Amino acid sequence: MIGLQLDSEIGMLAWVSNTPDLTDDLLRRAEAYYYPSVRGRGWADLIPETRVAWWQELRGGTPLLTEVDGHVCGVEASIGTGTAVLLAAELPSMPAFFAAAAARLGVEAGLAVAADVPGVVVTSTVSPGGDRMLHVLTPTGNDARVTVCEAGEPFGGGVLHVPAHTGHLLPWGLTTPWGRVESSTAEVVSLRPDEMVFGRPVGESFADPHLRLALDVDEHLRVQVTGSTETSVARRGRQVTVDAAAPHGLTVRFLAQPTTA
Repeated sequence: MIGLQLDSEIGMLAWVSNTPDLTDDLLRRAEAYYYPSVRGRGWADLIPETRVAWWQELRGGTPLLTEVDGHVCGVEASIGTGTAVLLAAELPSMPAFFAAAAARLGVEAGLAVAADVPGVVVTSTVSPGGDRMLHVLTPTGNDARVTVCEAGEPFGGGVLHVPAHTGHLLPWGLTTPWGRVESSTAEVVSLRPDEMVFGRPVGESFADPHLRLALDVDEHLRVQVTGSTETSVARRGRQVTVDAAAPHGLTVRFLAQPTTA
């Protein structure tokens, strides 16, 4: 059983169990000569007719999902001060529908994700101190071209090229001894007081990966990139951007600027 509930008092979107109540006599499972299908109703018509291994009849609320013979197995209902969308059937992953259900409950996605293949997983995590990381995973056997946007701005300046069966933990506001990594299309391999080592990036292309790096650096420090044959470094005050070919990763060093009397 899959459920989304929004509590209007605390503004919380919650999931409920995704397994059926095996003791309920309203539960129907697929068996010999019985192959159940369900389909969406009303605003849930994003769900096409879909074969399922089980479904469970529900009563009350506004019907959203029915078995092909008309039995209701998905509803929208008011619960206390909140609203819930409850789907009692074994549905496959349907990102467009679940996004529509969340929007129906008044929840907006923090990240907008577009990918050229299904199965990509994207989220972000934030520490109590405000440091943030972007998690991008492609658990399938397909290379993926992924665009992650927040407030209309793409992470890393464009498309991320994520190889099949890989996951990447990308800085998106990471405090360091010399300043802050605003964003990076490569993972940090090691961090020292005066340098950072980055792994193979996921920017630009699969064949010619580029590190796209945005930094907030103390003005008395100079940024030096090693390990790349094609590097562009631009600076305006504390803001530094790096675009470097890095098929094997690279190192960014922070050197003290010479001072004059």
